Amino acid sequence: MRVNGRQLPVGSSCAFGRLAKGRRALNNLFAGFAVPILIRGREQRVEEQANLDVIRWTELELPEGLEMLVSEAVVSGHAWAANFHAAWRSRPFTNVGEALLLASSGTNLLGMAALTADPFVEDATTGRLRFIYVRHTARRQGVAERLVRDCLALARGRWRTLRLQTDNAFAARLYERHGFRPSASDPRATHTMALAST
Repeated sequence: MRVNGRQLPVGSSCAFGRLAKGRRALNNLFAGFAVPILIRGREQRVEEQANLDVIRWTELELPEGLEMLVSEAVVSGHAWAANFHAAWRSRPFTNVGEALLLASSGTNLLGMAALTADPFVEDATTGRLRFIYVRHTARRQGVAERLVRDCLALARGRWRTLRLQTDNAFAARLYERHGFRPSASDPRATHTMALAST
């Protein structure tokens, strides 16, 4: 079967192959081709999550539903998520150039991302992308793409360098598409990005 000029294997083991039945379902699923994803090692595009809202949380008290999202991240093996509440309590991400972004569709909280001063370096011009997580049921729908894009928009003009750490190959490709470069020399950062001078 071909989608947007590219051949997809019949009976693909990817989620789309299992869920989509026939050419019409696949064409509907891939309509728009807004966000790159990988299917069997090849880049394809899927439509961004409909009705996706991303807000910048500014209240000291965290919203309902966030605890469940963080807990899902921890249970899924993301040890860093266990540090989220302590990091927020010690210094909420509300200063200039910092943010806690929450992605939702209707009343469903789908994902989160934080942009903060980098706590692992003593450099006031270095920021960090942290605590990025998207609920399992909302993956491959452009949620992480949107969160990263919005974080970068906030970072420009405030940070000279951005750093992050990931051990997820799919996430690494997402960050690299947005301009991050692998950094093998720093135990606290797998990727860095140089931004325009502040």
